[in-house]
Formats: sequence, structure tokens, C-alpha cells
Amino acid sequence: MYWNISNVGSATDNCFISGYPFTAKATTTNNVHYVGVGKNSSNNTGSITITEETTSGLINLYNGGISSNIMATGMNWRFTLVYLAD
Repeated sequence: MYWNISNVGSATDNCFISGYPFTAKATTTNNVHYVGVGKNSSNNTGSITITEETTSGLINLYNGGISSNIMATGMNWRFTLVYLAD
């Protein structure tokens, strides 16, 4: 997937992307996460974490540490995401 952030406004909280086409599969182990990886236009790596039985994921930035507050106006993201579905 690819997206461009046109305007974050005054948002300062975690960033979630929702509306994935399928619900992530439930497993016999609680809190199983499916992870996708990507890069942004600042060449930082990131991940999307989807919790079982949802269609949304939390985006995390890895830039010498982990941060969930990572959106900036004009930033581009490219991700590959594979997850099990029901």
C-alpha cells in the first residue's frame, strides 16, 4: 500500500489505518498480531500491527527508537502487509 499524508492538522495521538478488506483471523493464542513493514519519505522504517479479529492497524516508526506519533504533513508511506483472514 501507498499513501500520502496531506494534512495532519493538530493531531498528536497514535495513528491507525482502518478498513482493511478482511478481518484478521482469530487464533487460539490471545493477542496475536500480524505485522507489515514499510518505509516513509524520510527513509525511516515502520510497521503496522493488526490485532486479531480487527480490520485496523497501529503504525509505528523506528528511528533509533519506537514512536507511535509519527505522522507529518507531506510524508509518504509505502508498506507491504500480509495477514491471515477468516
